[in-house]
Amino acid sequence: MDGAWHEDTLSAGLGFAFKNPQNELMTRGLLSENFVTSALAAEGMAIRFALLEAIEMGIKRVGVTSDSKQLIQAISKRLSITEIYGILQDISHVSSQFEFIDFVRSLVVAMKRVVAMKRVVAMERAWTACWLSIPLLIFGFDFMRDKGGYDLNIHAGGYWTSDGLYLGGDTHVVRVDAGWELKKKSLSDIVMSKGYNDNMDTFSYFPSGIEGSDKKELENDKDLEEWRRCWDGMATINIYVVRSDDPNLLRFRTDDHISSDSNSESDSEDGETEESESEKEVEGVRYYSDNDELVGEHSSFHIEQVFETKESFKRSIEKYAVKGQLNIAFKRSESKKVTAICAEEDCDWRIYASINSGSDGKFVVRTYDDEHKCSWSGKVKLYTARKIAADFVNEFRINPMSSRVIKGRLEQDRINMSKDKCQRAREICRQTLEDQYTEQFSRMWDYVLELRESNPGSTIILGTNAQVFEKFYACFYSQKHGWKKACRRIIHLDGTHLKGRMKGLLLSAIGRDANDEMYPIAWAIVPVENKIHWKWFLELLQDDLEFNSGNGLTLVSDQQKRLIGAIKLVCPDVEYRMCAWHILGNFRKNHGESPLLKTAFWKLAHAYNIREFESALNDMKIISSSAHADILKYARHWSRAFFNDHVKSDVVENNMSESFNNVITLERYKHVMVLLEFIRRYVMHNNKKKLAEIQKYKGYVTPRVKAELDLRKRKSYDCQIYPSGRGWFDNNFIGL
Repeated sequence: MDGAWHEDTLSAGLGFAFKNPQNELMTRGLLSENFVTSALAAEGMAIRFALLEAIEMGIKRVGVTSDSKQLIQAISKRLSITEIYGILQDISHVSSQFEFIDFVRSLVVAMKRVVAMKRVVAMERAWTACWLSIPLLIFGFDFMRDKGGYDLNIHAGGYWTSDGLYLGGDTHVVRVDAGWELKKKSLSDIVMSKGYNDNMDTFSYFPSGIEGSDKKELENDKDLEEWRRCWDGMATINIYVVRSDDPNLLRFRTDDHISSDSNSESDSEDGETEESESEKEVEGVRYYSDNDELVGEHSSFHIEQVFETKESFKRSIEKYAVKGQLNIAFKRSESKKVTAICAEEDCDWRIYASINSGSDGKFVVRTYDDEHKCSWSGKVKLYTARKIAADFVNEFRINPMSSRVIKGRLEQDRINMSKDKCQRAREICRQTLEDQYTEQFSRMWDYVLELRESNPGSTIILGTNAQVFEKFYACFYSQKHGWKKACRRIIHLDGTHLKGRMKGLLLSAIGRDANDEMYPIAWAIVPVENKIHWKWFLELLQDDLEFNSGNGLTLVSDQQKRLIGAIKLVCPDVEYRMCAWHILGNFRKNHGESPLLKTAFWKLAHAYNIREFESALNDMKIISSSAHADILKYARHWSRAFFNDHVKSDVVENNMSESFNNVITLERYKHVMVLLEFIRRYVMHNNKKKLAEIQKYKGYVTPRVKAELDLRKRKSYDCQIYPSGRGWFDNNFIGL
């Protein structure tokens, strides 16, 4: 799968291809998205899109490949990246529905992307109407590769941690043609051809495909035969290579650390300067989601360890310091040399890395003394306010915390931080969210225009007050057209509070389709819940659904006085129902918890005629006379005995609205535009799911209606019918 992002238009093309174990193409899918903030977000959305399609197809076991190393690491290690936090949460949730799922990094060679682009020119012409804004790079997927053979992903230059994880290094993709017999010497030659030394010759793999679970070594050609049998039929195979003297293979190094480079640390360190706390910090870098993350034991550094850049080496030092609660400082930081020491007194810990003529521009560890003689102080100088803010910003988005709380949380992790630094971190969190909100609100008009352009016939309204966002209303053409053509004439109304930085309410109108399932019709965001805003919402809904004064329509809501007043003004002829659960809640407050009263209440609610209602009412009078008098106030709005039969729905609760509110529970904490996009995509996916069910289903009535008819049919076996003439019958239930 892949995602292509266009920075100028903030649009993205997403695509995937499904292959079976025989490397045969099963299906593929394409999708365009707008308002995508980065290439990483596009990659994440492509994975989410593919996983949802896999669920629709009934696939239970799946292997996922992507060419984004950062994204695969974030998913596999459950890291948090600010810009795609919601996407990662969605992927985590969807992944839990598979019996087996594995995420693997796969690099597609650039030349194959070019070939793939040429192959799909004809296809792209046919799809011009709906894919004009999608870069052709979207078609550089695995399904464009030649049939036969497999891609060998060689992970080289890294190292094993003590807990069996492979970190660092690079991934090299080698195409192995079908019929080519791979030998151990061939693997070594391939690795050496990539520029590695001849001691990079210890090969390993995971038979289960899950890194860290059951590692096996490839010591000879016989092991290679077993390896090939294990991965027979797979399109992508992973193999891991480390140096033969990897410290975690030897477990312990007993020899002294020595310098291995002429450009050693013997250079004069006079005039060396320590970096200030914020020196050369990179804006926008998510601290714990960097590709060079260092995890595992504190002794994970070793001599000749390679880092791509100076920044990646320094970030590894910083993470090492935070993970171990160690007070590390940079004693030297030059373009080609970096020295870090322990800032505590009488401690010999020291590491030195540099670039020389033989390191190909990469930083290599030359000297490393890993022994800490200092006692724990809890000070971590390299853990700056900006890095603290990066670790807390997602939580701060949901629950703005004080500097005292931040300080307490750090102390739980055995890190002593000053109150001033925690206050600065809190201010950075606040400013980050402020900037994000300002940027997204500034694009609301563009968002509305895009919705109107891409959804003709829809009603999209943005209300402002003095150029400031105030309210929003959306009713897509597909939803209002579908409701008028095929849904029951009943609408559930409710409002739920927004929990993010912007306060307000989300008003929703939820219908019931022919199968008696949830059907979102329209939704709106308003600053407060009052009669004016409910009237505004109902008037727009009235225009979209064309129900005029409400004759033949039923509205259901929680016992809301402001909404009741608006309904009387906009649609006075409507049948209004109140949620029985909310009536029961108020009933309990006045008359206490009583199982007998609760049973009598539900008998009243479910009574289908006046006779049953009066019988249940007499039972309640015997239990409590005060409850009997109180229950009659709104009985006509929540008991089936008083409902009309135009709607063909006997619901006495507002569970449809509650179900919709439950769907958006987490999204209510996010920005308004994120919330609105989530609802739009949910509705779109829900419609597609219903369409697929309709196409597969064979029958004259919908599944739920059929189930109800079957149930009543079984109950009819216990009935005796006595004809009385002229088409009338008397029914006697045998069980009575």
